[in-house]
Amino acid sequence: AFIPFLDFFVEDNPTEYPLVFVYAWFLADVVISYLFTFKRSIVIADQKNYIVTICDICYQIVVKIGQALLLILSGSFLTYLAFMLLCRVLENVAINLVANRLYPFLLENDAAPVSEYVLLDIRKKVSGAFFHKIGSFIVLGTDNLLISRFLGIAVVGIYSNYYLIIYAIQNICSKTLTAATASVGQMLTESNSEKNRIVFKQLIIINGFLMIVGASGFYCVSTPFVSYIFGIEYTIPDATLFVLGLNLYLQGTRTVYNMFKETAGIMYEDRYVPIVESFVNIVASVVLAQKFGLAGIFMGTIISTMILYSYTYPFLLARGVLCIGVRDYWINFLWMLITAVCALIVTKNICNYINLKFLYSVMGIWVVLADALLVTIIASLIYIVIYALWHQESRQVVKRILILISRRK
Repeated sequence: AFIPFLDFFVEDNPTEYPLVFVYAWFLADVVISYLFTFKRSIVIADQKNYIVTICDICYQIVVKIGQALLLILSGSFLTYLAFMLLCRVLENVAINLVANRLYPFLLENDAAPVSEYVLLDIRKKVSGAFFHKIGSFIVLGTDNLLISRFLGIAVVGIYSNYYLIIYAIQNICSKTLTAATASVGQMLTESNSEKNRIVFKQLIIINGFLMIVGASGFYCVSTPFVSYIFGIEYTIPDATLFVLGLNLYLQGTRTVYNMFKETAGIMYEDRYVPIVESFVNIVASVVLAQKFGLAGIFMGTIISTMILYSYTYPFLLARGVLCIGVRDYWINFLWMLITAVCALIVTKNICNYINLKFLYSVMGIWVVLADALLVTIIASLIYIVIYALWHQESRQVVKRILILISRRK
């Protein structure tokens, strides 16, 4: 359905192959990723998400290193695409084999139909999930299309270097928390409101820490890293970086909210919210791109994301599922948002004051790593002093971590 509009969004094709041909390879990679999804789902539902995570990490390592080597040795973009597809198939086959070994009943042919009540409930929730997936694609997946259309394919290439860093941070932070998805779902079935609230607040504190440190690190270290790897001509202005860092924080903090929202089955109740969110995102991004360029496109994403933070999370999740007052929700949300903004500004100013650029040519990547360590320490202290120190759930989180460490020993 999208192929007829490719030329509208991508005016110049930098490859030697037809645009439709290249697009078809990437489309195939996405479609293949859904093979054996039900096998992946049952492993996650059985609280063995670590198995899926290990397979995913192995896939990422093999495909990235393999693609780099193939490009260096052959210089063939077609070989690069073929290897990507092959690795995706092998990853899914591996998960399929693991699931069959863990759950041999999957290979049996005596499945019985579910009850009409369960079937109707599934259909209702899946129809709601469909709207959310479409909305998520439009809000989070069309940035490159808008950049290409209004700013050119060259800007997409420059942004893609930064997106690699954003994706890595988001992936690490989300994997850390989504491993608890099945446990959260089981907990919600116990209908213990007090326990639900405590666990939710603890996960919010952990998620906030990860995303504030990650966003601060991205804001301060990504440009030196990109400059060192690709060259100063492939960097973007600090003002745009700030918007990207703030957007990274806001998208990352959705992880815990979405985890509780999905496990609680709240998909149908706000099914039209993603449609509104998508419309606002496209309009705001197009309008703001005219004035602010690349930063404007992500300003539009931030504006549209606030619809979820303003309606779905406070009213349907906080008040409806967790019995948390809307006022308490807003106080906590704004408090953490202010902490994030302070962390971004303070860490950037300290890094600019120290300014180790004169060492890049001598020590290279080690200076970038030193910057990353410095930002991690400063952002962590800011988060602890401004936010975490004032919540008793923080002490509970520390106790849990210490218990886990002592058990490992």
